[in-house]
Amino acid sequence: MPDWLQDDDPETENKIDEVNARIFAKYKDDSWPEVYQSWKSNYLRFIQFAKDISEEVMVDTEEFAWLNGYALQDVFWGSFEHHDEHMEYLTGQGIDS
Repeated sequence: MPDWLQDDDPETENKIDEVNARIFAKYKDDSWPEVYQSWKSNYLRFIQFAKDISEEVMVDTEEFAWLNGYALQDVFWGSFEHHDEHMEYLTGQGIDS
């Protein structure tokens, strides 16, 4: 897990600003190309990880107890939507555009 997460659930409403502040603090002194390259390489690893998981495991709502009834595909889909929101903010276009 990223060091800025610190065992927090970033989806918890009262933690969003705190998590975002940690992310900003970690990267504020880096150039945009450095930040973008770090994001891109890690996001591509994340996508490859998703591709390597079987469909059976991806849709199983009981495989990972810590997901509280959600399937792993929900985590990947939520991450994709989250990144798409940021892409729209930065470029005016979503990932699918």
